[in-house]
Amino acid sequence: MKRRSKSIGAWTIALLTALSAVGPVTAMTVVPVSDAALLDASALVVHGRVVDAQVVASGGGIATVYVVDVIRPVKGAGQASRIRVEVPGGVLADGRGLVIPGMPQFAAGEEALLFLTAGSGSTWRLSYDAQGAFGPTVADGAHYWSRGDGDSVHRLLPKNGAGNDAHYETPRHAEPFVTWLGDRANGTHRPADYLAVGTPTTPLRPPTKFTLLQPNRPARWFVFEAGGTVAWRTHSAGQQGLADGGAVAFRRARRAWNQDASTPIRYRPGGTTNATGGLTQPDGVNAILFRDFNNFIAQDFACNGVPGTVAVGGYWTSAQQVDRFRGIDFAVILEADVVINDGASCLFASDPRAAEEAYAHELGHTLGLGHSCGDAGGRSCGPNPFLDAALMRATLHSPSIGAQLGGDDVNGIGYLYDASYNGPEPGQIGGPPPTLPNGHPRFCTEFGPCGSGQGDCDNDSECASGLVCTDNRGAEFGFPAGIDICLPDDNGGPPTSCGLPLGSGRYCSDPACGPCLAGQGDCDNDAECGPGLSCVDNVGATFGFAPGIDVCLQTMCTSENGRGDFCSVCGPCTEGQGDCDSDAECAAGLTCVDDVGPMFGFGPRVDVCLPNAVP
Repeated sequence: MKRRSKSIGAWTIALLTALSAVGPVTAMTVVPVSDAALLDASALVVHGRVVDAQVVASGGGIATVYVVDVIRPVKGAGQASRIRVEVPGGVLADGRGLVIPGMPQFAAGEEALLFLTAGSGSTWRLSYDAQGAFGPTVADGAHYWSRGDGDSVHRLLPKNGAGNDAHYETPRHAEPFVTWLGDRANGTHRPADYLAVGTPTTPLRPPTKFTLLQPNRPARWFVFEAGGTVAWRTHSAGQQGLADGGAVAFRRARRAWNQDASTPIRYRPGGTTNATGGLTQPDGVNAILFRDFNNFIAQDFACNGVPGTVAVGGYWTSAQQVDRFRGIDFAVILEADVVINDGASCLFASDPRAAEEAYAHELGHTLGLGHSCGDAGGRSCGPNPFLDAALMRATLHSPSIGAQLGGDDVNGIGYLYDASYNGPEPGQIGGPPPTLPNGHPRFCTEFGPCGSGQGDCDNDSECASGLVCTDNRGAEFGFPAGIDICLPDDNGGPPTSCGLPLGSGRYCSDPACGPCLAGQGDCDNDAECGPGLSCVDNVGATFGFAPGIDVCLQTMCTSENGRGDFCSVCGPCTEGQGDCDSDAECAAGLTCVDDVGPMFGFGPRVDVCLPNAVP
């Protein structure tokens, strides 16, 4: 368990001399915490007014300490009339700083409803990071508490909005909310009667598109334009909750950002590391830490308690290193890290795709992207399906979408890394409605439900009434063969005894159909295959399915040299074989060398096992 009093970060002389950094810059992925759980976990809840703020380096950490006058105590009666609240982040006069977009910031004179836990010394900390602060707003004469900016009150959810994820962004009627909190703190538990759910009386603000992690000082990697790569190492401890220690999930997360052909992004495998600097101090290693070794995150994640923050990712920059791209000055990203919260293993064990999504989301931050929506900046996800479907929204999707970029994510990395990009600007408000072409992998998700002959769909709920999502029918409608199309029920493939066509995207995961036997698919992981079988990627054509279908096969080598998972399925690979993802997938004395596939008759981005002396 974390020591709740420990200050965030550990700034060192190495940071000052090596980077002279205004960094790191970080952002987090969260699972929304219910109001009841937020209250129960807080030792003190107050309605207060900020009277002063000072950025301090205390105990090696950098934080902003706000002096708050208590207007009204809600929980924790008998506390002083003036308190000090420490919020991670801030920039000192000498240039050192920690920037966490999405964390609340307050100006003198502002009021806030604060949920607090004990910090270091006599200070308090926000409960569950950014989720522990609400700001006041007024609309049409009514008063509300809401997360984010004052426009939040205009984004009311439909009357059937439900669940923590919906409540996360919903404004609360001010007095009923405080009364409810006080009653619960005194032992009277009753249903929430304060949520501002219904038709808004003020028009919705036009949607805000993708954002940058640090809008006033955008940053990017500059190594890619020259054909360079960025090596990512995984911590040797591995991810608890996943049988392979998170290797497959992180590989899929890393590769998701490499796939856009219009950008030169190349995040490659770099093996394992024991480095634990993470986001507390630069250590020359780009790494994902599967534990919060430095107590960077305030509270542990808990599936059976209060969930909260899943992970934090970000980058280090130097005030002395700035370069231009497309005529814009960018800080140069020098190092990046991802920290997974303690306790998140319970989430990943129950939903492995959540690990893929969390890892990929944090890697998006390390590329320079902020949140598409859903954080304390006030950009609501709910009214705009284009933003809500983004991998870079602040909260994990439920169910998880895995390592899958949405249209807004593609726009974001296009702005940062595509020399010919002419799409939306970061944070652009209004403009033409976002669009994706029919057949795009996210078309039905973001602009559905799809009509007959449209795709790509992921399930029947993304199709219009009377239609079902039919797997691998794209070629009949001018799309790639693996695209799934919404069609009338009678146009689908022949169902099996479980009701789904063999080879459909949900076949092996469906409890009535799976786990799959040898030669059956489509599977997503080994757990969806029977005993002694492995899920082998992209071998569907051999078994009468589309080429992209993954099939359950005997653990013996059934893949093909040069395929994406050959070394993981059939390895360790010998000299000249690929595709490998790390040195561990190569035989002793060999190294996984990136992008040398053409030398061996493979594609340009196939990584090949070669002797250590080969560059």
